[in-house]
Amino acid sequence: MAPKINDIVEKTGVSVSTVSRILNGEKKYKFAKDTVEKVRKAADELGYRPNYFARSLKEGRTNCIGLLGNMGNANFVSPYLTGIIASIESAMIGNGHGYSLLVFGGNNSRGVEETRDLIRKGLVDGLIFSMVSSYLPDFEKEFLPILKENDIPSVVIHSVNEELPYNNVGVNMEQCGYLAAKYLLDKGHTRVAFYNHEERTVLFNCMEQGIARACSERSAHWERITPTADGKFFGRSFGTFLDIDTFPEALIMPTDRTCLACVQAACRRKVSIPGQCDVIRISDAPTIIETLPGIPYVLHPVKAKSETALHMLLEIIEGKREKGKVWQEVLEPRLVEN
Repeated sequence: MAPKINDIVEKTGVSVSTVSRILNGEKKYKFAKDTVEKVRKAADELGYRPNYFARSLKEGRTNCIGLLGNMGNANFVSPYLTGIIASIESAMIGNGHGYSLLVFGGNNSRGVEETRDLIRKGLVDGLIFSMVSSYLPDFEKEFLPILKENDIPSVVIHSVNEELPYNNVGVNMEQCGYLAAKYLLDKGHTRVAFYNHEERTVLFNCMEQGIARACSERSAHWERITPTADGKFFGRSFGTFLDIDTFPEALIMPTDRTCLACVQAACRRKVSIPGQCDVIRISDAPTIIETLPGIPYVLHPVKAKSETALHMLLEIIEGKREKGKVWQEVLEPRLVEN
């Protein structure tokens, strides 16, 4: 028979309420260190495991947070999404709130209606959405009404610095472009190139605005390079720089993966980086940063963005932030020179 709380009470001589609060991680109560250690040691020795289902019925909540990475970037191969997942999980472990993370929509194949049904089932106490900026209108149309209807707290992680009518955490991508261009101009370049593989998206338009601002301040020029090769993300970028007539002397790459493709194409063409070409990238994938040593980057704060979204959501769930108010934070990037 599985051990119960009363078995721990009998073994330790500690009251039922104290044992329950310690094992449930209720931070609002303070207990002596030796009492906490005694209870946890007894629980381990007895093989006690909390019944989370029973606890959720009693408390009227699931103690789970959902991360939905659907509509555009829900792909577990994506370093950006895996960076968000890792950052949120690490923050959840460190904050002691006792929540678990459920990730769904990660294979990008789940239909919209099926995802809406998952939201209606009430599997989580709150949701974090990781959205590609161009899909925000679809989120507002397909998911926002369901969230309001079911009164589920949510926060959207995105990559633009726009005012949005729902809780969100974004990044000043215009400043990303500005810092990248300024770095190259400070090195003496008078013309910079920007590889724009998503020409019509808000995200890339924001970066271009920053590049244009930096160039305007120096009376410098910039040009847009668009894909000329077929294929998917990496292969298309690699093929474009393999085939380009003249390799630019100063180049801004919008992501770590496109930068990696560019560097490999440059190696194939025997173009030295740096040397014949100065490259800077917008770094959005923590797992790739170390694969590009020596190449400076503007840090897109994926980790801070994820942690901020989680903190915002937990405070809404726990009543520390007004639920009916729209909460928004825009994080600033920073230049990292290797």
